[in-house]
Amino acid sequence: MSSFEHVIEGRRHLVEAEECLRLNVIYEDVWINYPSADYVLKLIGTFLRMPEKIQAPSVLVYGDPGIGKTALFQRIARTYGFSSGVEKCVACLTLAEENPENSKAFRSLVVRALTAGAYDNPNLADETLLSSIRSLNIKALAVDELNDMLLCSASEVRKNIRLLKKLSGRPFGLSVIGLGTADSESVIGYEKQMDRRFEKIKLKPWQASEEFESFLASFEATLPLKYPSRLYSRRNINYLLKETDGILDEILKRICNAAAYAILEGGEKITMDLLKKGERRPIF
Repeated sequence: MSSFEHVIEGRRHLVEAEECLRLNVIYEDVWINYPSADYVLKLIGTFLRMPEKIQAPSVLVYGDPGIGKTALFQRIARTYGFSSGVEKCVACLTLAEENPENSKAFRSLVVRALTAGAYDNPNLADETLLSSIRSLNIKALAVDELNDMLLCSASEVRKNIRLLKKLSGRPFGLSVIGLGTADSESVIGYEKQMDRRFEKIKLKPWQASEEFESFLASFEATLPLKYPSRLYSRRNINYLLKETDGILDEILKRICNAAAYAILEGGEKITMDLLKKGERRPIF
């Protein structure tokens, strides 16, 4: 019997599991580290270890839709959030779930995030908010879909950015971690002084490189298929980049669909024909 060494050890037992389970596993979210995301995660770790400053350092991570920002936000929450076990942690909120229509609603979301849900009163006293930040050992605030703030009026956006500016200064001292589309640059641009505090990191589409080969090899190793697919071959790489423009979400959808077809049709490995067929999700 094959040892299925092309699959990571923690998933080898799934290769011979029931078909329905294997198909579900293929579509599970998995995290594969890659250089730009690794840099962001390590940068945040550096922020958390830094001594208190007059102005806390901040970072804006932006890119095209589907480039991997939300997955990175979720990884930040898992690595540095309240339940991560780290000494100094990151409070996280996403504007995609509850888009604030004005500055009062945004402040309410911020208060909820910085008090672990204990309060959502936008008029909460600064002393109470500061006490919560210190008792929870919060050193940073991560905001996903920062670009959604542009749905507010210009005056409300300015108020929101001024709130973040206030939180990044003393006595709060929070690093602000913003994630969103390129429009997020316009958001922080409403407050020039705050804008200068941000390091800006653009998540770019994938290109043919050793890093992309390594990423594909690592992702392939999570798929419970009986035979190696060698997604990292030059032919497969060229095809994937051509069809997806290097957008991470589109690449993963195409691969996962092809892997599901490989199980359903019995071939047990991803071929070029299945990558082409993977433009459409299989029905099962």
